[in-house]
Parts: sequence; C-alpha cells; structure tokens
Amino acid sequence: MKRVIYISHRQASTTNEDIDDIVKVAKQINGANHIKGVLISLPEHFYQVLEGPVSAISEVMGRIVKDHRHHSVKVFSEESIPGYQFAKWTMVHYEVDEEFTDYYYLLSRFATNPNYEDSYIKGIKMMLLGLS
Repeated sequence: MKRVIYISHRQASTTNEDIDDIVKVAKQINGANHIKGVLISLPEHFYQVLEGPVSAISEVMGRIVKDHRHHSVKVFSEESIPGYQFAKWTMVHYEVDEEFTDYYYLLSRFATNPNYEDSYIKGIKMMLLGLS
C-alpha cells in the first residue's frame, strides 16, 4: 500500500462543475481500483491525498499529471502505509476558502512556497490526514 500527497495549481478556467466531475469520475475509478482519498480545492490550488495499491496509485498519478484542469503537480509526501487512513471514502471533496481561515491560510501559504522545512510539511500532512 502507498500514500501520495500532492499539490497543484488550479487552472483559472476550472469551474465548480469541473470539480464535481473530477470527484464523480474519481469515485468510479478509485472504487474499481481500491483507491481511497480526499481532494481539497482552494481558489488557486488543489491538494490531494491518495491511498491504495502501489500500481493503482502509479496509474492514477500518471493520469492526474496530464489533466488539463490543473498544472505543476508536486508530490510532497510519498510513503508505504500498512492500511488506509481514508478507508470509508473512495473520494471526498472539501472546498476551502476564506471562511475556513486557518486551513485557508496554511494551505495557501504552503501552496505559494512549497519549499518549507520538513516540520512545516509534516504539519500540513497531519492537517490533511486529520480530515479522515
């Protein structure tokens, strides 16, 4: 089993309907491939956590990096895991904007400069995994 966490820049043309479509398709593909995860959308970025069999995660990541609705995909955490953190979800979506002040501030800050020290990256990872 493998867990991947990445960040990407959302295309300005990506609408809420596009995101609904991403989630709908991801639920189908993930369900068929034993993948679990969460998608977090901000006005200018996406974060995603994916968990599942190594080959399935590699295949999905291959499609993700080619998706025109975002660009500049950067994996900032990749690890072997003993089991699912997000076992109950094939895919769930959270939209984070200014109303979610703490999350928005931390995720937006990291998105604009993802070269922070390891302790900050660990904090972002813990926050994302805490959504389960």
